[in-house]
Amino acid sequence: MLDELVARIPSAEELLAFSPSQLDGVLLVCIAGRANSTDPIAAKYVYEDEIVGLYPVGVKATYEQRIAIDSVLMEAWQRLLQSGLIMQAPGQAPRMMTLTERGRDAVGSVKFEEIVVRQDAAR
Repeated sequence: MLDELVARIPSAEELLAFSPSQLDGVLLVCIAGRANSTDPIAAKYVYEDEIVGLYPVGVKATYEQRIAIDSVLMEAWQRLLQSGLIMQAPGQAPRMMTLTERGRDAVGSVKFEEIVVRQDAAR
């Protein structure tokens, strides 16, 4: 489970209120947190399945909210991947992802929404 994301966005309602580019930015920051961790035993990569089922039904979300959250998070994951901000972690199992150099640069940017708009315009 991507606990880093749940810590940043504790409620289903809050997550569903994010714009796509805001959600992309938060997800990218969570991935960067792992990739840049100095803890020698901490996970360095994010497995794709960690973003599914983050908000338990009946505890933090309704069934409908959980389905919607799984969908918007997977869409954000795919946007990050297609934008070249995350990649398959070298030497790791399939779907284990880390940041690209471009992703590292974007994490340092305060204007993440502008980066997404420029990437879409370039396509």
